[in-house]
Amino acid sequence: MISRTVAALLSFATPFFMAQVVQATQADPKAEASQESAIEEIRKAYSQKRDEDVIVLADRALHEITMKGDSDLRAGEIHFWRGASLRRLGREKEALVALEESKARGFNTPELHLELALVRRSQGDALMAERDFQEAERILPSDLEKQERLIDRWNRDGKDEPRFKLTLSPQAGYDSNIVGLDPNTPLIQGNTRFDSAYVGAYLDTRLFLIRNNHQTLELDYQNLARDYPSSTKLSFDDNVASLLGRQPLSELADLEVRASLEDAFMKDTGNFRVMRTLGTGLLLYPLHDLQLHVFGDWSSMTFFDSTPSEQDRDGAIYRIGLEAAIDLGRNWMMGPYVILNKYDSKGSDYVSHGWDVGFTIRPEEFLGFKISATVDVSEQDYTNLNSVSGFAVKRRDRPVQITLAVVFKQVERMIGYAPAISVTYVYHESNISVFKYHRWDPQVELGINVLSF
Repeated sequence: MISRTVAALLSFATPFFMAQVVQATQADPKAEASQESAIEEIRKAYSQKRDEDVIVLADRALHEITMKGDSDLRAGEIHFWRGASLRRLGREKEALVALEESKARGFNTPELHLELALVRRSQGDALMAERDFQEAERILPSDLEKQERLIDRWNRDGKDEPRFKLTLSPQAGYDSNIVGLDPNTPLIQGNTRFDSAYVGAYLDTRLFLIRNNHQTLELDYQNLARDYPSSTKLSFDDNVASLLGRQPLSELADLEVRASLEDAFMKDTGNFRVMRTLGTGLLLYPLHDLQLHVFGDWSSMTFFDSTPSEQDRDGAIYRIGLEAAIDLGRNWMMGPYVILNKYDSKGSDYVSHGWDVGFTIRPEEFLGFKISATVDVSEQDYTNLNSVSGFAVKRRDRPVQITLAVVFKQVERMIGYAPAISVTYVYHESNISVFKYHRWDPQVELGINVLSF
């Protein structure tokens, strides 16, 4: 679902981008330590919005470098902080000179290109501003949080990042074979078509309890509501509240912890499922063009539908996975992943284990369109003989899902909202016929930033 992959952004001075700064190699360790201390003091002053102090400290540090022969490569970063503070003070011409000097000295981070874009836009140079912003996007790692923060700052003209954000995405589409909230249940009509157009909306609310140069702690609430006029009994409302925290461990790794509670309702029968999830993971940055996400989580599920004891799906799911984000160059990105799972349920029909592999590829923007394609292949092997088959065979599912999505970026730049179209095809292969189906799901939506402050 496109709305769940809304892009995201990076704040200044995150430890990952500090890893991008080229460190000087000085013969005198004391001089090197002194210079590093000066840079840390500049960073701290900038984060505290003491822009006049940043300029004074930067000028002092640059003077010391000049006296040493102007050979310290860290001067590029110092010019950057100086230019960023000058921009915040409204001194755009001086800021542009400092930022260009930073770039000339080899400092090359998304932050630098974003600052250049903001300065050029304030000076009325829209074309160059757009080019600088696109360069910031190009070299930004494929981290959704960091991408969103970059876009937030660009859209808000360099103002402080919002602590609260509310996004609404109205949706309309057509489902050729509805499975509602749970694609893992037997279809009532087997392979018979069970289709309907639908309308709905996705609501995403985020409150950042902590959002600074080092930590992130956010409280999220998502709601997906969908109504099928031709099949009202499968209309549903799905609510998820979650808490997500990130803490840098080093320049090359962040620790992530998360907890969530999901409560889903069917329109006709009421409460359908409650799922509680705890998870942790590591975000690793071994190379500039590569980001890795290693994670594991545990989910406890309670279902409220009436089923035979063998089909009782209450239980726990354990998952471990590895996701990668790879910059292929020329604004092409690829995200392969692999996930292993184990399902311990009360009912014998759902005790199982499986795997899930896939990848997403996003080419560069073309004619104002941003396209992405996702291919997902999985397999689930069930431990016991299945009751639906009369306890004759063990169930094995091999679903394949392909999604093609198009976001109208040029329209988004004009109106501030992001229209999108997606088409999903699912072929749910199973050795038991009532679990075997295929479905098409074309959908249109409009992502609207309702409120942020």
